[in-house]
Amino acid sequence: MEKFLLKNQCIINQIKFVVSIAVLTVTFLSTSIRLASAIEGNETDRLALLALKQHLVAANSPGPLLSWNASLHFCYWYGIRCDRNRQRVIGLQLVRLKVAAAGTISPSIGNLSALRVVNLSDNSLQGTIPREFGYLKQLRLLDLSNNDLHGNIPIELNNCSSMQNINLILNSLTGKIPFGSGDYHMKNLTILTLAANCLSGGIPSSLANLSSLDFLGLSRNQLEGNIPNDLSRLSNLKVLVFSRNNLSGTIPSSIYNLSSLTYIDMGSNQLSGEIAPEIGFLFPKLGILYIGGNQFTGKIPRSLANISILDQLDINSNGFCGPVPENLGKLQNLTLLAIDYNHLGSGKDGDLDFVSSLTNCSGLKVLAIHNNRFGGVLPDSVTNLSTQIEVLFYGRESDFWKHSRKWESC
Repeated sequence: MEKFLLKNQCIINQIKFVVSIAVLTVTFLSTSIRLASAIEGNETDRLALLALKQHLVAANSPGPLLSWNASLHFCYWYGIRCDRNRQRVIGLQLVRLKVAAAGTISPSIGNLSALRVVNLSDNSLQGTIPREFGYLKQLRLLDLSNNDLHGNIPIELNNCSSMQNINLILNSLTGKIPFGSGDYHMKNLTILTLAANCLSGGIPSSLANLSSLDFLGLSRNQLEGNIPNDLSRLSNLKVLVFSRNNLSGTIPSSIYNLSSLTYIDMGSNQLSGEIAPEIGFLFPKLGILYIGGNQFTGKIPRSLANISILDQLDINSNGFCGPVPENLGKLQNLTLLAIDYNHLGSGKDGDLDFVSSLTNCSGLKVLAIHNNRFGGVLPDSVTNLSTQIEVLFYGRESDFWKHSRKWESC
């Protein structure tokens, strides 16, 4: 019996030994595979960076990219940030390289598969945006602003499912806005800035699929058509900038559901219709409202006085008519009020009485009320503004007086 037990114990020990060897072998193989994968990934990153360098500096002096050579591991190259554990490139920050002439962005950037941040702003880059950016599933920030990039924005950017911030402002990009289309909607995107390009077509309804968006900047393009109703689905939106395009039609009633808005700029378009009378109750967080340079009509809503944090109100160069609400004086945080070039007033005495209430706006610096139909003269209370206001525009000939000069009437 004792021999039998000893024999069994021996067999058990042999089995344990075999299992231990097997575990060590699997662990070794797994580690070897990971190491081989890391080495392969590192080499891929190094080659991609060298190709990128060749395109960025072209035949010019490499400038800050002089450090991009074999004497240093690429993780220590200028503008590169690596993951400490895997030594993969996760950040590419090359701002204002100041090389002799403009370069381009190499498609090899798509091989930097661990990239999270790309900032190539202020480099006078030419060429197009490589569609290979769409391979970068971990990319969170893409800043290509203030360059001379042209062509279409690649639709492949929609594949960047981790993207949080896209800044393409100040380029020469053309074509339509591609974002929000396809199977991937960049659910984490919070900032989309495409201002100062040559984009055309309409504002796509597909932007409403960018459900986390809180900043949408599309100003200074060639966009046309109506403002889509679907944008009302962007419940997190805080900043909405559509100025200096060719947009037409009215502001959709659904847009007034965006109660988180703090900044609205729709100036210099061809928008028309009336502003919702209850606007002051619908945008309680609004600090900036620019809708000047359009074709809006009707009266200035009295409810604007309920937006207690309103800082700047610019409705110049429209077709607003009727009296100016005397309750605007409730806007104690107001620093700018521009209601010039409208059809306000009746041409009779008392049209300018609203100015008296503005003395309660202790931070008011700029007041533009000229080129309207106001009758009468400024009330004596205007002198109470003299200690705070810096510029006052009034009259019919766009006269203005600086704070340091004596107040005059029309």
